[in-house]
Amino acid sequence: MDFSEYRRYDAKGLAELVQSKQVSAEELLDVAIARAAEVNPQINALHTPFHEFSRLQAKKTDRKKCFAGVPFVLKDLQHALKGFPLASGSAACYDYVPSQNSSIVDRYLDSGLLPFSKTTTPEFGLLGVTETKAMGRHVIPGI
Repeated sequence: MDFSEYRRYDAKGLAELVQSKQVSAEELLDVAIARAAEVNPQINALHTPFHEFSRLQAKKTDRKKCFAGVPFVLKDLQHALKGFPLASGSAACYDYVPSQNSSIVDRYLDSGLLPFSKTTTPEFGLLGVTETKAMGRHVIPGI
């Protein structure tokens, strides 16, 4: 599968491809990671990738789950993933690494979603723009 095919599906459609074994969770994850690597340098939407964690999760995908194998990104505000930084868009928190998942992240994982990176966010979510000293400027092409 390539990105041109991937983008034709919503999350449920991607999960159905995994559930019916038309594609593996690993293949979907590889497409999402490759697309992020291609686009992110231009828009600075993602930081803190955790691809190895995601690849391990993909190998254990339970096809019975409603979003089985669907790649996903976590908002870097209150979406704690054990062992990975939760900066909340702030340089002051960049070294904070939670010792447990937040309940919403557990729910995402329980649904079969495969988080692979964190999003850049406004510092503590206070502003409507994502231009922080910690993460840099968020650029939307054409605006």
